[in-house]
Amino acid sequence: MKFKWKPCMKKKPEPNPGAILDQVISQSSSSACLLYKLADYKRGGELIDAIQTGGQVAVENLIREQFGVFMYNGGKGQIINRAEYLRWKYIDNHEVKIPIEASLSPHDPLGKWKDHKACWQMQYRGSLGESLLHVLIICDTKVHTKLGRILLRVFPMLAVDVIEGEEYLGASALHLAIAYSNNELVQVN
Repeated sequence: MKFKWKPCMKKKPEPNPGAILDQVISQSSSSACLLYKLADYKRGGELIDAIQTGGQVAVENLIREQFGVFMYNGGKGQIINRAEYLRWKYIDNHEVKIPIEASLSPHDPLGKWKDHKACWQMQYRGSLGESLLHVLIICDTKVHTKLGRILLRVFPMLAVDVIEGEEYLGASALHLAIAYSNNELVQVN
């Protein structure tokens, strides 16, 4: 008697490491968030326009002159505490109910919160807690990589920023550069 082997379960497809961020970025309208006005997923945005019209010098000047206001202490960074995180997390809520520690999900950053240093201000982050540098890495094109290198050269403290949202909590620019096989930015970080 011969047995026919059949799999008990179909193999689940391998998850794409950046699928959630890719989806959020691709669905974001340019008017919804400052980050996507600066560097859009669909290869648009003010930084892309600046590099195409004026090259690296124009982008560096734009970053130096206008981006300091989006960062803590003009790009030097500061410690992010629980209150700063909560202001960002509940930015769209008019009535905020602070969760009691025991009711937090195991993935909620507040459950294991530790104050940490950040550079890009929380109020200017995307819906998943990503900074402009994170967006540039996720967009994963040569021009976005070039912009990321320029941004890090002008404001090196951006390398300490981590994604603050629950889905990718703690992922730094280095984590993302590795996940996207961006060796150029891995070396810079």
